[in-house]
Amino acid sequence: MYVIGKTGAGKSYFIQQMAYQDILNGRGVAFLDPHGDSAEWLLERIPPHRIEDVIYWDPGDTDRPIGFNIIEFYNEQDKHRTVNSFVGLMQKNV
Repeated sequence: MYVIGKTGAGKSYFIQQMAYQDILNGRGVAFLDPHGDSAEWLLERIPPHRIEDVIYWDPGDTDRPIGFNIIEFYNEQDKHRTVNSFVGLMQKNV
């Protein structure tokens, strides 16, 4: 979903409420928040029975980093696709 509106129109509040309703209804949510305010708002409202379902990743948190292997593969066919994609990505940026 892409929400457009001028500053102060309630875009963040609208998206927070949608995510919160999904959480309360037992649905999965991926919430990307470039500033962190909305994510913090949601974290404070996670019901106790859903707290074990939460993965909170803050790329700027150097005390608890999460590893990410961009060339990880699962089988031989996936290995070739992964390597080709990675090499293609490097070639586009040169």
